[in-house]
Amino acid sequence: VQGDSDRLLVLAGPPAVHDPSEAMEYAARLAALAAELESELLVVMAVNLSRSSSDADAAAAAAPGGGWAGLVTDPRLDGSVDMNSGFRAARRLLLDIAQLGLPTAVEYVDTITPQFVADLASYALVGARQAGSRAHRELASGLSTPVGFQGAATSADAAVDAVRSAASGHAFLSVSKQGVAGIVQTTGNRDGHLVLPAASAAEAEEAACGALAALGLPARAMVDCGYGAGCTTPQEQAAAAAA
Repeated sequence: VQGDSDRLLVLAGPPAVHDPSEAMEYAARLAALAAELESELLVVMAVNLSRSSSDADAAAAAAPGGGWAGLVTDPRLDGSVDMNSGFRAARRLLLDIAQLGLPTAVEYVDTITPQFVADLASYALVGARQAGSRAHRELASGLSTPVGFQGAATSADAAVDAVRSAASGHAFLSVSKQGVAGIVQTTGNRDGHLVLPAASAAEAEEAACGALAALGLPARAMVDCGYGAGCTTPQEQAAAAAA
C-alpha cells in the first residue's frame, strides 16, 4: 500500500461469512496458495462480518425485515439477533485465521463494529455507499490499518474526497469497547486509497489518482475485479485482473 514492495496486493473471499467452519476451510486453502505465491502476491482474506449495503438493499427488497444482516448481527441465521455470540464468533474466526499466518480484510458497514474487531484485521474497506459518510471518514482517520474507499460505478469523486478527509485528524464522539461514549481524537490515516470497479477502472484511475496527487496525497488505487458487470465468473474476474 505504501509502495515499499513490488508485490501485488490481492483481496479474496466471500461477500459475507455465514459459517465460521466453512470460512476456516476456505482460509486454510487460501493460506496454502498465499504461501506458494508469496514472492509475487500479498494475499489477504476478505472476512466480511456484515452484509454490504448493496447486498442488504437487495435482501430488503426480497425479504421481510431486510433479510440476514451478517455474522455479527445474526450468527445463528434464525433472526434471534444474538449479537454477543456474533461478536465472539467473529473475533474467534479472525484470530483463527491470523494463526494461519493469513492477514484479513473487513468491510465496515457501520462505525461501531470496528471497535470490537479492528485489532484483529489488517485491512479495512469502506463501501461506495459509505464513502460519503462523515462518520466513516472519521472512523478511517483513526484506524491503524490501510483503508480502501470504494468508488461508485459512475464516479470516484466521493471516494477521492474520503481519502482526503481520512488523511486528516478529526475529533468526534464514539463508543469504546466497554460501551462507553467518549470523545475521540485522531491524527489521520495516510494509508487510505481508492478501490475502483473493474468496468470503469481504466477510465477513472488516471483522473482519480490525478486528483489525489493534486491534493498532495499518495495516488494509489486498487481494482475490484469481483463486482459489477463482466466480473461474475472466475474467468471474467481473471480477465479483468489481467486488463
